[in-house]
Amino acid sequence: MPGQSNTQEGWQMVCCRYYTAGQHVDGKRVLEIGCGAGMGLGYLAGKARRVVGGDYSPDNIGRSRAHYGSRVELAVLDGQRLPFRDNSFDAVMAMEVIYYFTSLSSFLVECHRVLEKDGLLCFCLPNKDLPGFYASPLSHQYYTGQELVETLKSHHFSREIFGAFPISRGSFYQSIRSAALVTAGRILDAIPGGRAVKEFLRKIIYGQLMTNKAEIEESDMEPEYYHMEPLAPDSPDRKHQIIYVMARATQ
Repeated sequence: MPGQSNTQEGWQMVCCRYYTAGQHVDGKRVLEIGCGAGMGLGYLAGKARRVVGGDYSPDNIGRSRAHYGSRVELAVLDGQRLPFRDNSFDAVMAMEVIYYFTSLSSFLVECHRVLEKDGLLCFCLPNKDLPGFYASPLSHQYYTGQELVETLKSHHFSREIFGAFPISRGSFYQSIRSAALVTAGRILDAIPGGRAVKEFLRKIIYGQLMTNKAEIEESDMEPEYYHMEPLAPDSPDRKHQIIYVMARATQ
């Protein structure tokens, strides 16, 4: 969320989502599902013909509207029941959101319906095969690359999967420390003065933090960190922190 603290790598992971999407949206009609407070909508709008940002949370859409005004279209929506006509978009983006859906199948059916033939579905998610993987307590289900390939095929999408942000020794131990901080944070949030302690621990674990901006700009991008490595769908990937999927509607 804008205004929240983040590590430099975490911020670049956010920027990478929109840099990657931005390579495919010039002159296109684009829908972002799960846009949150809309940090990437302005970047996409600078490239696409039309951008619609949708989120399940009215609060998130309210924050987006307060920042963007009439610059982008916004809608409160459920990604499993999209309020758009068939063939309304050339590209659908869903960055770090599919693991919150109760039905991945319903999401894919809806994406296929609103996309033009050969339209692009681009999404990313944390790699559950990574050592030290920690699931969000609000998530429903995470997926491996193989699971995604099989599910996309059954819903008439061609697909390619990629790994991004290779894990390093430092990032592995940081992921372990992060999981411990999340567990401790739940306890500290319930204790008077606990939030101050949690912020102190965050600084020890992560070092110097930055603040998320309300809107990503071209100058925030550091493409040298955004290398995508094609992944084999029949074996687990334990090298990358993030999985990206590029899928095309085939019927």
